[in-house]
Amino acid sequence: MLFQGIMYGVSWPLCYTPFLLMCNEWFVKRRGTIYGIIYAASGIGGIVLPFVLEGLLGSYGFRVALRSTAALMIAITGPGLWFVRPPKHADGAGPGEKGLGSFKFTKDKAFWIFALPVFVQALSFYQPRFFLPEYAHTIGLSHGQGAMLLALYNIAQFSGQMGLGYLSDKVNIYIPVTLSTAVPALSALLLWGPAKSFSPLAFFAVLCGSFGAAYSVLWCVASLQAISPVLTELRSRMSTYLTSDPATSTLIFGVFICERGIANMIAGPISEVLTGTVVNISAYGLSKYSGVIIFVGVTSMTAALSGLGYFVRSKSSAKDDEAFDAAFEPLHQLESLESLLSDEDEGSKA
Repeated sequence: MLFQGIMYGVSWPLCYTPFLLMCNEWFVKRRGTIYGIIYAASGIGGIVLPFVLEGLLGSYGFRVALRSTAALMIAITGPGLWFVRPPKHADGAGPGEKGLGSFKFTKDKAFWIFALPVFVQALSFYQPRFFLPEYAHTIGLSHGQGAMLLALYNIAQFSGQMGLGYLSDKVNIYIPVTLSTAVPALSALLLWGPAKSFSPLAFFAVLCGSFGAAYSVLWCVASLQAISPVLTELRSRMSTYLTSDPATSTLIFGVFICERGIANMIAGPISEVLTGTVVNISAYGLSKYSGVIIFVGVTSMTAALSGLGYFVRSKSSAKDDEAFDAAFEPLHQLESLESLLSDEDEGSKA
């Protein structure tokens, strides 16, 4: 518990979070795409590792399996840390030299439209991956088929995170946010609950992996688009201009990570309470897992309600358009001046 829980919980953000924040400064226009690639990379290992770990656990036990996995992580990811470099800022300041940011974003309703669903969705985020192999074994499938379900989940996660990350750069952020929560909710209730064979479980793993796992990719995009009350209409054309205060965006990202961690701690006891003791093969969710499945569906669908923010913002779209046009009027004037100078230059040549 000390090493797998507390030590890992401390070391993960120490290694991972600075890297994410650096990428946040390196990339602007294609930020959603880049985060999609980063998160999808974890799916590559997830395609192979379930089978490797299943073999190690079966042949050598958990001690050898854990130590072998740790050695593999150090050998592969350790040298890569030497290539991680923060960008050089135009003003000469480093990434940590621009102040500590401000918590004024908590007064913006756009922030809460994302913050509350992040917490709710995190309550059931890991349940499908935890319970799918056990569910498969309960209905008589082999351990290999259970590992195959996890592999399908991770394959779908790879493509889904890249796809929704790219989509977040092209469309209103509420669209991928809603897809990444509503689809897992419906697939859990309609596919996982009634499943009695491998096929529906595989279909559920693909849908949940493609959409549910991609929700994390959207944090950074959503957090950066919730900084300013003026620039919160969240259209793709504005996402480029919402990085003026990196320190504040870091604070928002930290809040999302914190609430997700709290939700993950709560999720364990909740799952234990919801998991039954009696198995009924003919019942929904085999009776034993029905509570967990319904919980996953309800929490994911609740998180999907954040998509209603699309309509909340659209009521003030005219006002936002005016604010946008006013903010970038100097740019339009510059473009007009460049065009005029270009015309004069062509005239002089003639």
